Amino acid sequence: MALTAEVERGQIKCHPYWHSGDYGPLKVKALAEKRVPIDSTKPAHSPLRHTPQRRSTNPFTAAEMNMALGASESSNESPHIIVRHFSLSHSAFPFQPLREVTQLQYAYWPDFGTTSQPAHLLKLIEHCNKVARSTSNANFGYHDVEPEGQRPVLVHCSAGCGRTGTFCTVDSVLDMLKRQRAEGVMRFHQGYNHNRSNHNDSGAGAWVFSETEDLVAKTVEDFRTQRPSMVQNLSQFVLCYESVLEWVVSQMAESDGPCLSAR
Repeated sequence: MALTAEVERGQIKCHPYWHSGDYGPLKVKALAEKRVPIDSTKPAHSPLRHTPQRRSTNPFTAAEMNMALGASESSNESPHIIVRHFSLSHSAFPFQPLREVTQLQYAYWPDFGTTSQPAHLLKLIEHCNKVARSTSNANFGYHDVEPEGQRPVLVHCSAGCGRTGTFCTVDSVLDMLKRQRAEGVMRFHQGYNHNRSNHNDSGAGAWVFSETEDLVAKTVEDFRTQRPSMVQNLSQFVLCYESVLEWVVSQMAESDGPCLSAR
């Protein structure tokens, strides 16, 4: 998941590591690419296409810089997610199967800023989970808790803390709320009191199941012990709360099941 354009305001934010070429012992081969509108679940009119070859040793030309700058800052272009498929191999392991990678890129989230609306961030997370489900052996839906052992998701922007921290915080909190809901359903069917303590209420990570903990603030605090400056500014912090609240409202509108709360 790439949450940045290649060029923003004349500055290179991300090199096109997905282009076909040799990167030391690593070999990348671009396979296909398509665009998915962020405001619709329908695929874009441009079909899945094969990406032309390009050597990784070629730097940006002036024309490519201007093209990338224009594409990233165009106000007439509708926001969309670019979905790429490429293969990755290592020269030291010639007989190992190729690793196939699915990359999502969202280039409409400016550095130090926020997406235009929380629904766009939720759509990004939903599409990321959709890709994870398609590569997982487990059968689980968008509203289900993510199973253990599925293929990892790597998220980056330019510095790897502002936009990345916001995405990871909201994604993590939504998963926690799903776990709380699953726990509430289990207790309901077993005849438990919803306020009763159980094995999840003590020990490391107990706050995940807490009904009084501020999950957004606690998640950011936890992330910052691993990566400084995760969620860099107030607008990104607010976006975390707005996105979680919008998801909760949508869940309450879709289902009459156990109520979720975001405190």
